[in-house]
Amino acid sequence: MWSAVTLSLTLMVPSSTYDSARARLEAERVELGSEFRKARTQVAKQKVIRRARVVLLESLTEEIVPAWLGTPWTMGGRSKIPKEGTIACGTFVGTVLHHSGFRLNRIRLGRLASEHIALSLTHNRNLRRYRNRPAQEVVDDVQRWGYGLYAVGLDTHAGLIFVNKAGKARFIHSSFYGAGTVVDEPLAGDNPFDFSRYRVVAKLLDDTMMKKWLLGRRFVARKGRG
Repeated sequence: MWSAVTLSLTLMVPSSTYDSARARLEAERVELGSEFRKARTQVAKQKVIRRARVVLLESLTEEIVPAWLGTPWTMGGRSKIPKEGTIACGTFVGTVLHHSGFRLNRIRLGRLASEHIALSLTHNRNLRRYRNRPAQEVVDDVQRWGYGLYAVGLDTHAGLIFVNKAGKARFIHSSFYGAGTVVDEPLAGDNPFDFSRYRVVAKLLDDTMMKKWLLGRRFVARKGRG
């Protein structure tokens, strides 16, 4: 998982390295998509989906997201190059997913209310809502939910959560609070997740979402999807 050492290194990552990481992931997506189309049984298709999920999570957590750490936040920021310009919280979520091979309009997605960002990506059945609950209670619930990538929506903020294989949750977001940059920090702590009264958490990368990634199908940014 990312660390202060990772942050100090990624601040110096040139855009060409980031572009190369994206290109490698796209090549793997295309190859896996071809395998998925050729698979003749559900068992074979599930094997491809599982492999694709591992490939995607590794690229996101080891290359795509770390490159953005330290990029300044502003409301309305819409940079598409790590460390250049500024990026808003919702647009950060849309950008890293778009750069990971999801076919979506990163700006349109980022303009949605945080709950609708999650519902544009996955189904209501993968989403949990918490109103006026202690932050640690929600953290514990998310960590029990398990390994994977999550979209999180707060009162006035949006971001990503990554739960590692050890069951520890990290909060990755373009923060208006504290450093005022894209940060990776504990989910429990002095941050917008802690002081928000409403929290919605959606587990991403289910089979339906992964099939759309593999096949290059579009995600539509819209309200009210369930």
